[in-house]
Amino acid sequence: VVFAWRTLYRVLDWELVVGLVGWILRLLAMICRRPIAEGFLALIERRLVLSGWPHQSPGWTNLHLSRFVWRVRLHLMHRRKVPKSFQETSHTPLRIGFVGHLSGLLGCPPELFEACPSNVELYIFDIEFQGRLASLEHVAAKYFPAKVVDMFSEPERVAPLAAAINDSNLDMLVNLEWRKPAYELLDGVTTPCIANYSFGSDLVYHEKVDVQLYWQPEADYLIRGSQLFCCTDERTVPFARIREIRGFYDQRDMASLSMRSWRDREPMIVFHGALNKLQEGAYLSSVFDLLVEDENLQFIYMGKDNDIALRYVTKRAKRAGVEGRVHYEGKFSFFRGEDGTIEDPGWAKMVSYLQRSRLAPDPWPMGGGSSRFEAYLAGTPSVHMGLRVDRASWRHRQHSVCELPCLLVPSGTAETIQEYLRLCRRCLYDEEFADKLATAQLNVAKLLSDPRPWWDELLETYQEVRGSKLN
Repeated sequence: VVFAWRTLYRVLDWELVVGLVGWILRLLAMICRRPIAEGFLALIERRLVLSGWPHQSPGWTNLHLSRFVWRVRLHLMHRRKVPKSFQETSHTPLRIGFVGHLSGLLGCPPELFEACPSNVELYIFDIEFQGRLASLEHVAAKYFPAKVVDMFSEPERVAPLAAAINDSNLDMLVNLEWRKPAYELLDGVTTPCIANYSFGSDLVYHEKVDVQLYWQPEADYLIRGSQLFCCTDERTVPFARIREIRGFYDQRDMASLSMRSWRDREPMIVFHGALNKLQEGAYLSSVFDLLVEDENLQFIYMGKDNDIALRYVTKRAKRAGVEGRVHYEGKFSFFRGEDGTIEDPGWAKMVSYLQRSRLAPDPWPMGGGSSRFEAYLAGTPSVHMGLRVDRASWRHRQHSVCELPCLLVPSGTAETIQEYLRLCRRCLYDEEFADKLATAQLNVAKLLSDPRPWWDELLETYQEVRGSKLN
């Protein structure tokens, strides 16, 4: 079995195979007299890259196939690549640039850039997101707002942004973009050191990326030093240099919350985040089992619906006989206004429910990141389904498809559904355990909202990459 996977992944890595698939897609487009390549590649992504194939649940990314699909896409694109520059010395202070839709990224709030150390000169290339800019002029040596909404509809529209980056003569560029916009932008960038900041488990496979800043490993892809180890073919992944980082989370307006004890909370279970995470039957069944056991428990959930999840939860609640104690309280927004505060009333409602509830169970197979962090900040005990990495778990479906090591609290982490339910019950009924777990998780949240270690890691990464290039 292992040999078969090694053979498949080795064949997918061949440039000849990438070119052959690209040629076939072009030929089919000529025969059909319409473009079909993107539709075909998108189908492959849905069925094989993001579906959990071959061993995991939906939400898991097959990195080998993801890279193959992107290499075919790049083969079909009319690329305008310029070479990277090489410099033996760095500027003093060090010039580091960030490019992306900064107003829409939870992991890059203003507080992170305001903590930029004195030995770094900050360059911000801010792409408009839903009509918003992050407005970071006050912290950057250079702030370049890219306000063209359809900037990436045509490759040439990226030229002004790439030129602004190149004119800045940076020592390091941190890419916060992904998918096609990232590839089109990096084609035109000459910065000698480029780091891709991965907000999920997938990577940006552009040949100019020197290092992947990575903090969400997934099942069957283990971090080993500066590389990923694939458990499917039991070999080191050859196409990515990894730097595991701790990440950073935005406290928004939750920093001043006072922590309520178990006694001051109500018999409520709360979920907030993308509602599609509630479509996993085992997780929702576990929550409803708790409601069946205790007729005083209420389940509150908030988040944006995808036109399927809300109906699914309602149907499952009726089937379990708990529909009267399952309440959808609408969606919320975390976007800040011009004064830096969150104006959406749904956000305040969500925070209130977190403060009042005794349990905020993390969903699986795709767990939460910001939602767990917010539960930690609110002092609400959160139980997490952990990811196994022992050899017995290789090539076997796990309850969880990915992990955030920075958020792990062992006393609140389970590996089986039975253990998950046991920890949930302890949070609901064991006052001492619940308060102790909430305190431990709050301490983790405080560490993750300190930007200084994040900058230290970034500067260490630059020195490592630069040292390897010079050597």
